[in-house]
Amino acid sequence: MDSKTKTNEDLETLTCPITLQFFRDPVIAADGHAYERAAIVKWIETHGTSPLTREPLNVADLQSDEYLKQLASQRRTSTVSQIKQDNSTIISVISVNDTEHSHPADLEVSNQNLTQVKKRTRCIYIGFLIGVFIICLGFMAIGPVLSVAVKSQSGTAMTRTNHYYGAFLLNTSTDGSYNVSIQSSAAIFTYLYVIRFTPSDPWSNRITLNDNGIDVFHSNFFVSLQSYMPYILIVTTRNILTEAIFSINIVGSNYVYIVPISNNYSTTPTSPSITTSSPTIPTNARWVQNAVTVAGGIFGGSGANQLLWPDGLTVDDNQTIFVADYGNHRIVQWNIGDSNGLIVAGGFGPGNQLNQLYHPIDVSIDKDTDSLIICDYGNRRVLQWSLQSGTTQGEILLDGIFCSGLAIDQQRNIYVSSTETFEVTQYRMGSTNGTIVAGGYGAGFGLNQFSWPTYLFVDSNQNIYVSDKFNNRVMKWSKGAQEGIVVASNSAMTKMSAPRGLFVDASGTLYVVDAGNRRVLRWLDGAKQGTVVVGGHGVGFQQNQLNSPMGLDFDRHGNMYVVDSFSNRVQQFSIE
Repeated sequence: MDSKTKTNEDLETLTCPITLQFFRDPVIAADGHAYERAAIVKWIETHGTSPLTREPLNVADLQSDEYLKQLASQRRTSTVSQIKQDNSTIISVISVNDTEHSHPADLEVSNQNLTQVKKRTRCIYIGFLIGVFIICLGFMAIGPVLSVAVKSQSGTAMTRTNHYYGAFLLNTSTDGSYNVSIQSSAAIFTYLYVIRFTPSDPWSNRITLNDNGIDVFHSNFFVSLQSYMPYILIVTTRNILTEAIFSINIVGSNYVYIVPISNNYSTTPTSPSITTSSPTIPTNARWVQNAVTVAGGIFGGSGANQLLWPDGLTVDDNQTIFVADYGNHRIVQWNIGDSNGLIVAGGFGPGNQLNQLYHPIDVSIDKDTDSLIICDYGNRRVLQWSLQSGTTQGEILLDGIFCSGLAIDQQRNIYVSSTETFEVTQYRMGSTNGTIVAGGYGAGFGLNQFSWPTYLFVDSNQNIYVSDKFNNRVMKWSKGAQEGIVVASNSAMTKMSAPRGLFVDASGTLYVVDAGNRRVLRWLDGAKQGTVVVGGHGVGFQQNQLNSPMGLDFDRHGNMYVVDSFSNRVQQFSIE
């Protein structure tokens, strides 16, 4: 057996067949196969059967495999250490003006179009196992143009000038002290921020550094990094309109992920503009069948350009996407066209502190307060999290409740579905006293019952639509009703299995994610059967396929957004 074949077999043995990544918490299921725990739990909750053999599976039967966990950990380490640097590029420094700052620049950006962006070189990450892990990055300087106000020793502001800068997201899985060393072909300043960097407020969230670089071309400092805490490293040229290449080396007790942030990077979230009602979509509308990935990608992870088993989402009037990143315990904002997302809530690992989330599964926007309402599933609570710059934690609105779906109406009432009590409860914003508005009669298939209610949609008349997952139907409850009516079901004409995300347009047409069949269905108001509008081409990673679809939303133009959970991405299907 050659080494290549052996490597391929190792990868198959030590990677989850669902996530296609090395195991971190492997379990053995009753079908005899190994899976990543979180992935197979979510699969069983959705399908109830093995993804490989189709035999019935039960979460309670999953068994941890510590030996496989250890092997996968060793394989991840050796993979990192084998990466080679094969595309280092050196370019000449272009110095338009050699006027140099005598003191660190106050990065105060003026409101201008960032048009003077220089071409980037391609780069890779390098790791060497030498007792400690070293992560290196070769990069060209650099990105957007800043209008910099330079301060003299007396504090008097001098002339504003344009400077290039590079922005990098740093993240590690291990607390500890790390040595950051930067070497550049041009004179530089270096800054480090925690959580977010706001160009218009450069002193906010800034970490004081004791930089002992040997000259203006080098930066060297020690810093304590917390695991799963996002840090933003800013490297800016001292000379105006100057390009350079530089390398970043970080040495510590574990590896550090270094992710270049796109040129249009801004850590200030876009203020959402929400329509007051759902768009009216023509009843015969069609969508391009090959979607465009607008968030994440096939390979899940915790990077700025990645998602891990995302769930619910909401899209504002500017086509800004807010997605519940279930596996990474965070809410991520993605602007259309951006290659990286911005963490706007959570992102500090799983936990129950006010700056943490634990498996969030749904998110809505409260336009009156410019904040997110988050279904924090693992912590049994609902949080409100401001989108204003500088927000570092959320506020608990509801605690001790089992939230499996979330919606907010135009009067700012919050609706929460529960798979524990099989009901939907309405809460006035700011109140913890709720009113049961759907279900509440235990689990069952009666018209006043649910069997695993999840996603919700509330229209302008406060009609409540509920995905009744295990009954394979969608229920509509009118305001004040004692029972619901079935508006979509597993009929003879339309086989629907495990419905998930919902959307109802202004004409009353229902769109529902048919998760079991990996497609989206349209049900006209009063129709007895639905029609397939996207998906339905089997499981896979192609642009016309879905792999455990979850959340669903539309923008004001009628474009459709589907969370493709096990493909770790959000897909946009453009309306024709």
